[in-house]
Amino acid sequence: PSSEYDVPRLYKAVSFDRYIDEAAFVDFTHTAVARHPYSPVQLGGGRNAALDITLTWVRRTRVNGGWNNYADVSLGEATEAYEVEIYTTSGYTVVARTITGLSTPTATYTAAQQTTDFGSAQATVYFKVFQISAAVGRGYEAKGVV
Repeated sequence: PSSEYDVPRLYKAVSFDRYIDEAAFVDFTHTAVARHPYSPVQLGGGRNAALDITLTWVRRTRVNGGWNNYADVSLGEATEAYEVEIYTTSGYTVVARTITGLSTPTATYTAAQQTTDFGSAQATVYFKVFQISAAVGRGYEAKGVV
């Protein structure tokens, strides 16, 4: 259960033909790594005549991920949600803007937003996308360039 996440515990691993008294304690904290959504894939996008940039990606799932009969994989989360971070350089160290509240695998970074963040529309935009889990928050990141 989620109440057990991030709670340190002591365990003993006992091998075949051994006794529990002989085993040493091992510290372990369950951090719910496997519950974090996978990083999105196929990041891309484009620019329109107004210099707005549309960012796109394809979600992945941790649950029932086989691609059967050309149908999308199951969501595997309570709701479909994403966050996008826009970065100032290819080093992905300084966040210029975070776009939240996304419920589809697309985001628009308007020319006005680019001007606010950088002083002008940008020729290249560096971004990260995260799928959001109601249970554990942000999943693993995917980096993209448009």
